[in-house]
Amino acid sequence: MKNVFISQWTEESYTLATKIVEKLSSYGERELAIHFFSQNSHIDVSLFLERLHMRYSNVSIDVQTHFLKDKLSIREKIKQVQSLIRKIGSHAERIYLQFHDGDVHLQQMIAHECVQLFPNQVIFFMEDDESYFSIGQSIQDRELYHHVHELVTSGNFSAAKKLTSNRVKNPLIPRLLDLGQKIRMLDLEKNNSDELFDDLKEVLKQLDPEQSTKELAYVDLMRKLPDYNQKAFIAFLYNYAELLYAENDLIDFIVLYYRLAEETLLYAIGWDIRWGDTTETFPFVVRKDAKYVLPIPKNSRVTRHFHSYMKVLSQEIRRIEERQRVKIRRDKCVGLDRLSPRDRYFADLYLFFKEKAFEEFLDLRHEGVSGHGFADFTKEEFEGILGCKPLKKIESILEQQNLFPRFSIFELIGKAVLALVIEELSQSPSLPK
Repeated sequence: MKNVFISQWTEESYTLATKIVEKLSSYGERELAIHFFSQNSHIDVSLFLERLHMRYSNVSIDVQTHFLKDKLSIREKIKQVQSLIRKIGSHAERIYLQFHDGDVHLQQMIAHECVQLFPNQVIFFMEDDESYFSIGQSIQDRELYHHVHELVTSGNFSAAKKLTSNRVKNPLIPRLLDLGQKIRMLDLEKNNSDELFDDLKEVLKQLDPEQSTKELAYVDLMRKLPDYNQKAFIAFLYNYAELLYAENDLIDFIVLYYRLAEETLLYAIGWDIRWGDTTETFPFVVRKDAKYVLPIPKNSRVTRHFHSYMKVLSQEIRRIEERQRVKIRRDKCVGLDRLSPRDRYFADLYLFFKEKAFEEFLDLRHEGVSGHGFADFTKEEFEGILGCKPLKKIESILEQQNLFPRFSIFELIGKAVLALVIEELSQSPSLPK
């Protein structure tokens, strides 16, 4: 029969079997094979079976007993139980178990062998007589959660969406995965992404209403990516570089890191890109909230590249040296304490980006296949050059500029997706139909 109930024979067996038949009957099931394991070889189940037939005449019920020799060793008893369960469960679609008073060791043995041999068929009835728990479904649910966790942690939102497409019903899950993929590819349009960001905020708010305020503020910052917001873009570069480093994707990491340094320097000298104004040939404007700003040399050739920004900064440093009679060099500085706050700001900025190890590290961008070379990289090489992890190195300048992201947009999306997956799996019925 497709429905099998396996248990130890005790004085409570009739009551227990009655409850099981009652439950299955309520599910519309009309056949059940009951198998009792016992160390008593003189069990008579004829009266037991007759009573069940009289009470549930519309259900086909079969009852069998299996005698376990009392003097067997544990190893021999396990072998016998295993052999019996293999035979009983070979044609069963569902194997029902329920713990009750009796020999605890025998019950554990039965449950263990059933789960080992037929994990997808085993269903435990709970003590409340109302709920049930499917081992097979639980395994599948754990596997689904594990795979989704692995994919979203690595930023593979596209694959996570494919994995969950036919296995989850909550429409927020694919929408949030779409948002993760769109952010990763910087494929965001204002009108199409606002609702997705709202979805993310709503889930985060429900997860932890009291602690989500800062998370929601960060999501609002990321919402500004389609508007070419400078702070949002720098935070995105950091988040993405952090993701690539964790995944050991070092060739793409060094490219993202170079862009992070480039955009941070642009921000630090008080400039922003002139987005959307095609009438102006010069691409830069003064950042509105900048405390200190380098003069924009509109008559000189400044391009949107790190080395071009450094050239402008270096020219300002030379002017400061001449004007203040100081020396600002990475190998030796003289008179920095005499500088005004404004001049000291640019001197420190220059010294940070002109550090020899930092320059050497940024130059690796050109040596890999993403640049003009064929070099491969290792984290040990990166950290050997800088003396620390690359993102830790740039963290100080990001902190100084109030740019350091306190969250990762990818981790926030992953957090929301995984919470929704757990919620759905915990609510979905485990009883096969």
